[in-house]
Amino acid sequence: MFNKQQLEAITFRDRFILVNAGAGSGKTTVMIARIQALLSEGVLEDQILGLTFSREAAHQMKQFQCFFNIKLNY
Repeated sequence: MFNKQQLEAITFRDRFILVNAGAGSGKTTVMIARIQALLSEGVLEDQILGLTFSREAAHQMKQFQCFFNIKLNY
């Protein structure tokens, strides 16, 4: 489902990451998968910061929040 670069962004843990890619490349999907992975590893919700700059990505993040019943601050 994910290519090599996407998997690297999802699994990288040593530092913060910036995902910068073209439209339709899966940035929001990668961001959601990364957050899911962090939460499953025990990282607390208030220790995760995710930023997006498009309304569509923000809408997808809100759907993710509702589906997984995660408390996100806007």
